[in-house]
Amino acid sequence: MEIITQLPRLPSVRLFVIYRHYDAPDRSALGRRVATATRAAGHGLLIAGDTALAARLDADGVHLPERMIGRIGAIRRDHADFVITAACHGAAGLSRVARAGADAAFLSPVFPTASHPEGIALGARLARVMARGAGLPVLALGGITPDTASELAPPLAGFGAIDGFTS
Repeated sequence: MEIITQLPRLPSVRLFVIYRHYDAPDRSALGRRVATATRAAGHGLLIAGDTALAARLDADGVHLPERMIGRIGAIRRDHADFVITAACHGAAGLSRVARAGADAAFLSPVFPTASHPEGIALGARLARVMARGAGLPVLALGGITPDTASELAPPLAGFGAIDGFTS
């Protein structure tokens, strides 16, 4: 939980922690600890792929893997106040996420990343081109570090990072 407490508070930006840990032996208990730390740090919380857990933890919403984009309409109907983000890996995924009514999309991998070494990086230029026509805010993911983040610019709305800011 230490990394959550170290995230900066930025005056005009709301940071969100996305709790994934799909295979944690007791995902709910760990999720409660993450939720407590996230709220104490003043950040938003999205639960990956599990609306029931998001509701139990009083999270701000959900983050969906690309394979779950088709559930966005039902989630929006059942949890109108949820923030909904989804992962996508190209222009077709971005289009599906926008049509489905998500609040934002995470486009990945933008840069080479150790977490998905088999992925073909899009590059900052192509990611910006895709974001320009997406119809919703697009955040970059994959290989984000302080150096690569400096290559990101509008129309990308921001970025997500797993390891890039933790070492």
